[in-house]
Amino acid sequence: MEKILLAIDAVHPDVGGLEFACYLAKLTKSRVSGVFMENLVADQKPVFRNMYEGSYLNWEIDKDSPEYISKMALIEKNINLFKEKCIKEEARHEVLRNQGVPAKELIAESRFADLIVLDTETSFKDRPEEGPTEFVNEVLHDAECPVVIAPESFEGIDEIVFAYNRQWFRPRYEVAEFFRQCC
Repeated sequence: MEKILLAIDAVHPDVGGLEFACYLAKLTKSRVSGVFMENLVADQKPVFRNMYEGSYLNWEIDKDSPEYISKMALIEKNINLFKEKCIKEEARHEVLRNQGVPAKELIAESRFADLIVLDTETSFKDRPEEGPTEFVNEVLHDAECPVVIAPESFEGIDEIVFAYNRQWFRPRYEVAEFFRQCC
């Protein structure tokens, strides 16, 4: 394996998922790509614009608002925490920032990855969702590489359960072989 994607809500990162991804990366000598996802569509507000002799409604992000500025500062802090944790765990890493529709961005990125690690509670909705969330279900359904749901806590890998759709499953020898060697 070469590339492990760690799906991270840029505002509310999951520490357990980060520890698990670092563990896998160290075990397989892979690189952890922290995909910091922001749902900028949810931050857009309606704004009236004038053009020629008429006006129209457009959806934009107010980048000068105190909420947006504090959110960007929090995201930068979370990115630095990710980097520090990876360095501490001696895991090769990189940071990817996706701004837009999180599930679509992660699915597109999965084409170039060997594995996705995500937390079952990750959600970009304004209201609380029970796990697995709509985001997690969409990634599980459409990802183009294997997906591992990160445990809340772990001390090692004891058991692996493969779940797949036989019609669409194309085994990747490297991933299957890695899991055979672990257990």
